[in-house]
Amino acid sequence: MKVEECDLLVKNANVVTMCERTPRARGFAVKSGRIVTIFQIGEELEGFAGEILEVLDVGGKTVIPGFFDGHTHLASLGVGFSHLNLGGTKSLVEALDRIKDKVEEVGEGEDKWIIGFGWDEAIWEEMRFITGEDIENVAPKNPVFLRRICCHLVTVNSLAFEKLKIDPDALGVEKDIGGTVTGVLADVKLDLSSIRPSKEEVKEAIAKACYYANSLGITSVNDFFSDYQFEPYLEMDREDGLKGEERRLTVRVILCPKIDFLEELEERKLKARDGSNFLKMGSLKIFFDGSIGAHTAKLSKSYRDKEETTGKFMRTREEFRELIERAVIFGFQTASHAIGDEAVKMVLDVFEELEEKYPEIKGQRHRIEHAELLTDESMERIKDLDLFLSMQPNFLRWQGEKGFYWLRLGEERCGKLNEFRKIIDMGIELSFGSDGMPLGPFFGIKHVVTNPRSNVKMSLEEALYCYTLGSAKASFLEHERGSIEEGKVADFIVLSEDPFKVSPKMLDKIRVEKTFVGGLLVYDRERDQIA
Repeated sequence: MKVEECDLLVKNANVVTMCERTPRARGFAVKSGRIVTIFQIGEELEGFAGEILEVLDVGGKTVIPGFFDGHTHLASLGVGFSHLNLGGTKSLVEALDRIKDKVEEVGEGEDKWIIGFGWDEAIWEEMRFITGEDIENVAPKNPVFLRRICCHLVTVNSLAFEKLKIDPDALGVEKDIGGTVTGVLADVKLDLSSIRPSKEEVKEAIAKACYYANSLGITSVNDFFSDYQFEPYLEMDREDGLKGEERRLTVRVILCPKIDFLEELEERKLKARDGSNFLKMGSLKIFFDGSIGAHTAKLSKSYRDKEETTGKFMRTREEFRELIERAVIFGFQTASHAIGDEAVKMVLDVFEELEEKYPEIKGQRHRIEHAELLTDESMERIKDLDLFLSMQPNFLRWQGEKGFYWLRLGEERCGKLNEFRKIIDMGIELSFGSDGMPLGPFFGIKHVVTNPRSNVKMSLEEALYCYTLGSAKASFLEHERGSIEEGKVADFIVLSEDPFKVSPKMLDKIRVEKTFVGGLLVYDRERDQIA
C-alpha cells in the first residue's frame, strides 16, 4: 500500500481504534495533525509516494485513542500542586503531621496560609472529619483551609474562619451540641478571592496539570473550572497560537463554567462550542445537590449515619427551571450535578416540564453529572429525555462491602449505586470522567471491569469506549476525537502493555509510554521519567 506525503507514520502497532468499522489496525499516517490513512492488519507498505518526516515503529505495542476525561478539574489540580496534599493519608494523625510539617516549612504567621486538599476520612483509622480544633493543636498561628477529597466539604481553623469572614449562622456551618462552630463547612458559599493565586501562577499551574494529564494518556478534558481560571485559559490559548509547537496547553480543554458565569459569556458574546482546537466552550454546570461524603447529596430517605438529614437542594425547583431555561434559550448544553436519587428526580421533573415548551431540548445533549443513585424509573425517564450521563468509575472504590458508601447509605442503597451495566444495557449514553479522584483513567477502568456486581460490571472495551468516544460524543466531538479514524485529530497514546491481555486486576499498572496530541509528541515516559 502506498502512502502520500505525511508528517508521521505509525507502524508495527496493535492499534485499538474504537471504531466499529475497523476495530483493530496495524498503523496509520498523520498529516497536519490529522489521521489521513489507516493500515489494516495484513496490509503491507509497498513504498512511499512522498516525503515522510518521522516514522514511529512501536514494536508491536498497543496504541489507543487518547483518553477524554469527561469530568475533571484540570486547572484546580494544577493549582493544587503548590498546596498541601493530604491525599493517601491513612489516619487523621498522619494528616495532622503533614500540616505540622508544612507549618515548619513556611513558618508561623497570620499571613502564611496553609491550603490543603484531598483528605478522605473514609480511609482514616478514625473515620471522622478533621475539625478546627484538630488543626489548632498543630497550627495555632497560621490560617488553615483544608478541602475534603469531594470538594463539597472544607475544614478551617479559627484564624481562617475569621479571615474569610464566614457567617457562623450560614447554612452548612457545622456546630457541636453546645452550639460552637467546629470548623467543618459543608457546601458553604465562601469568598476565596483573598487566597487565590495570580493570573501568571494559574497559567503555570495549568501547564503543569496538562503535562501530568498527558503522562496518564489524557488528551482531552471537560474542565469544570473556577471563574478566576477563565482569563488565564484564554490568554494561554492566544499565546500558544503564536508559538506553533511550543505549546503549554497540551490537553484539549472544554471549558465548563458554573451557570452563574452565563452573564459573563453573554457579555463576551461567547456561545456554545466557540473556540479553537485546544480551547472550546462547553456545558454550563448547575448544582442540584452536594456529595455523599458531605451528607449533602439529596436523597429520598435519610442517611444511615446521619438520620436527621436527607441532604439538600442547592436551589428551589423554580430557580432550577429558570436557570436551565436560560441556558436552553442561549443554546448551551447543561451539566446538572445530581448525585442523590431525589436530586436526579428534580432534574428530570424540570426537563420534562421544559420539553413541552422547547422541543429542541432533546438535541442539546443535556447531561447529568455523577448520577450515582438512580432508580429504575429515573433510568427510563433519562432514556426518554435523551439525556447523557457523565459518571465516574473510580467512585466504585468506596462502594465495597462495609465501605464508606455502605456506612453512609446502608447495604440496599449501596448496591444500587453506579449501575453502569444496567445503564448501558438500557441504551443510555454514558461517558466517563475522573473528577480528579484520582485523575488516571486506568484506575477507574480497573474498578468497573473487576466489579463483582452484575448490575455494575462492564467489559474492557465498553469502559474504554466511555473514556474515549463516549466522552467525545457527550461533548459534540465524536466526529473529531475519541477514535483513531481517517479525518480525526491524531490524539493517541502508546501503552506499556496490551490491556486486553493483562489481568484485569493489573489494569492500573499499565503505563503510558508516549502521548501524542495532533500528531506531536507531548509526553515520552523514557525521556521524561515522571510516571
